[in-house]
Amino acid sequence: MTIKPYDVPLWLPSQIKGQTIVLNQLQQIEWKLRHAQAYEALDTLRHHLQVRAHLYKFKDRFVRGQGANTRARNAISGAQGRIDAAAAEYRAAYDALLSLGSILLEFGWKAELLPLLPGDIRDLSEAASGESEGRRTMSWIWRTTPAEGAGIDAEGYLRESKCSDFM
Repeated sequence: MTIKPYDVPLWLPSQIKGQTIVLNQLQQIEWKLRHAQAYEALDTLRHHLQVRAHLYKFKDRFVRGQGANTRARNAISGAQGRIDAAAAEYRAAYDALLSLGSILLEFGWKAELLPLLPGDIRDLSEAASGESEGRRTMSWIWRTTPAEGAGIDAEGYLRESKCSDFM
């Protein structure tokens, strides 16, 4: 019996949680990757929330008939699936940051990246449950900003290139 590569678990430093000794450099590399992953997942989540809001508005304004409504509902369901996937990706990155943060003594990220609750996943125009129109508050996911110096690292990790770099 052969073992398939995708069946072998990949043990990252955040998943080991003190069961064995892990090099500090490996933990820092995963920290940087997970930090970037959290911001990217939030960006993806915001994008798909905007797409879903547009699809709802389009459906309400222009769609008539059973067939067209079915297609519109399928498009909205697809957007909801992508929203759920982005939320799961963010939660996985957040859990890894929690695990690695205490080991690497990284705590500043907790001011901007918060636990993602189901009530936080809403469009700008959606009110939280129990909020009136005049008392609407914006979810924290819309107030976060990209990581400082995103893509620029002293070791060259995750560096974004510019067109001027090639000329």
